[in-house]
Formats: sequence, structure tokens, C-alpha cells
Amino acid sequence: MKYRFLTLTESKGENKGESKGKLYIVATPIGNLEDVTLRAINILKEVDLIISEDTRTTAKLLARYSITKKVKSYYSPREYEQAARYLEMTQKGKDIALLSENGTPAISDPGYEIINRARNEGIEVIPVPGPSAFVAALSVCGLPADEIFFAGFVPRKKGERKRYLEKHINENYTFVFYDSKYRIRDTVDYINEINSEKMIFIGREMTKKFEEYIRAKAEDMARLLRKKTNIKGEFVVVCYG
Repeated sequence: MKYRFLTLTESKGENKGESKGKLYIVATPIGNLEDVTLRAINILKEVDLIISEDTRTTAKLLARYSITKKVKSYYSPREYEQAARYLEMTQKGKDIALLSENGTPAISDPGYEIINRARNEGIEVIPVPGPSAFVAALSVCGLPADEIFFAGFVPRKKGERKRYLEKHINENYTFVFYDSKYRIRDTVDYINEINSEKMIFIGREMTKKFEEYIRAKAEDMARLLRKKTNIKGEFVVVCYG
């Protein structure tokens, strides 16, 4: 028996006005552009519009795969306003793909507002799964991943961050979060103060040219980071034990 998969246009009929469009949530590479899925490439080629947290990053991805498609911005400060405008297009039969700067939209990135409203308005929301930084870190950290707490970005202010870490560090689950070069030393120092035996895994600049992976107890990790004179990049931190 042979199967033929319909294209987006075929599945909706020749007249797009006959039905609502779809909102595709498309995961894109967190660094290495070769990590994009074949399905993501095909969806990006077929949708009517791509909306992205960072149009410059998206432009590089599209150029790499010879995709010529209109791209408009969708970012946090204007999510409510932009969601309404783009969903009006899906109501008229247009298919839209949502991309974050990298990784999976709505996972510590913009996306909640338009996805929630789309579902409330009866617009089909379809995931196109792929890269996610915290999942990639869990896959290589060598720490238990059967029960995790993903915090996204921990609070920026020192007092709030310390209290937040105190709340989670000694619980019986693997604690995962994102951090920046501006705060990573302080964050690890706080963890060391709370529990010096805590095992910490750090993934820095994952899948990029200068990617680095370090695993050590909190007291050793704090010492290692203090020795580094020029810390750069984006960090995923996994804590357990």
C-alpha cells in the first residue's frame, strides 16, 4: 500500500478561505545549523509567513537552506499586540510558523501569548519538535533525568536568586536552569554556600564553535569558575545530589 502526504496547500483545498490557517511551532538549532529537522525545513518552505523572535538569526537559517520566505518579528514586549495581528491572518486561512531566536518557542522564549490565544480561537497549533538547550544538556550530563524541575532563567537580582536557589537546590529532583555570563559565577557560589557537595553540570555554548562541558561538585565548580578570567556565552546548568 502506498501513502502520499498532502502539502499544506493541498490539505486545505485550493481556496484557502475555506478554512482557518494553522500555527506551526517550529524548533530551530541552538547553534549548529545542521541540527534543523527535515520536517522543519519543509514547513518553513510551505507556510505563508514566518514570525520570529530574532529575524537576523532566522535569516541565516533560511539562507543556509535556500528558503525564500517573508519573516516578521514576534518578541516579548509586544507579544499581545503582535499575537492579535498574526492570528487575524490565520483566521483568513494563512499558515504561520513561529520561531524563537534558537531552540523551541515558548520554552523560556516568546510564544505563550499567541499559542494560548490561538487555542482559544480554535486555530490548530502544531508542534514541529527539535532542538531544546535544556534537553540537550540533560542528555549528556550523566545525571538522573527521570524527575526534573526546569526553571528557565533564575531571578537576576542577587537576593531573589539566592532565595530561589535555596528553595530548589536540596530537593530530590534534578534542577535545570539557564544562566548568563554576567551571573554564572555568583550563581555557582550561592549553590556552593547552600550545598558544597551538590553535583553541577554546566553546558556552555552548546553545539557552537566554543562549546564546553564541565561536571564537578559545587565547591570545585566554584573554584574552576573563579580561575576563568573571561567567561563568555550562554549556559545551561544542571544540579543533582
